[in-house]
Amino acid sequence: MLIIYALIVFNYSILKTTKDTLVMTAKASGAGTIPFIKVWVLMPMTLFVTYLYTKIANKFRREQIFYIMMSLFVGFFALFAFVLYPFQNFIHPHQLADTLQSYLPSGAQGLIAMLRNWSFTLFYVMAELWGTTIMTVLFWGFANEVTSVSDAKRYYAILGVGANIATMLAGEAIGYLSSGSLVLPFYEGDSWGQSLSLISLVIVLSGTASMFLFRYINHSFFSHEMKSNPLKPEPEKVRMGMRKNFAYLARSRYLIYIAIIV
Repeated sequence: MLIIYALIVFNYSILKTTKDTLVMTAKASGAGTIPFIKVWVLMPMTLFVTYLYTKIANKFRREQIFYIMMSLFVGFFALFAFVLYPFQNFIHPHQLADTLQSYLPSGAQGLIAMLRNWSFTLFYVMAELWGTTIMTVLFWGFANEVTSVSDAKRYYAILGVGANIATMLAGEAIGYLSSGSLVLPFYEGDSWGQSLSLISLVIVLSGTASMFLFRYINHSFFSHEMKSNPLKPEPEKVRMGMRKNFAYLARSRYLIYIAIIV
């Protein structure tokens, strides 16, 4: 479980650095584009992913939920590395954005840049959602489910150490991938594109590795617990919609305090 968390934090640290640079260095974009992305794209996507996760959690087992959610993110970053970024000149509506910019006020430049570089906008949003969905909800939901309170006092501190090490390794990885030591033949003259594709590839590989490790843990440890207790009934999955979920949270003083802290 330590290695899985380290891989997830490793990806989070890389994405946290890359997403801002990608948006701010895009054509006709800048730091002013980020607030528009957070309001008009990130917030709706967060609600949608929350709804999607609720639906998936009501239909599938814990192991399947991890695979489905992780595959969605890993699949996007693979698509970005091999399709969206290489063909950005064909899929980005620069002509439409230039037309809108000539009619709309200068204050809408960030909104236009968000639409102009829509694949970069999606990268930014998916990078943000990695931290909330994969690292916070998916991993810690699994960790809290399989770890007792007494064990958590001993093991969660070790997970924090692993996260710090993963963050340091992520910095070294970004430096190495951006140094030009690895050369891709189809990115000649585009060092930033090459670095971005390599970073996306590393994210895909580490995300895939975390899924294999998760499968190993489930089939090597938790399956033995089920075999050793064949008469123990599997807990019935409680199906709740979005409204019932929020109502349940509102009735829990403990969860309300956590929400205030966050």
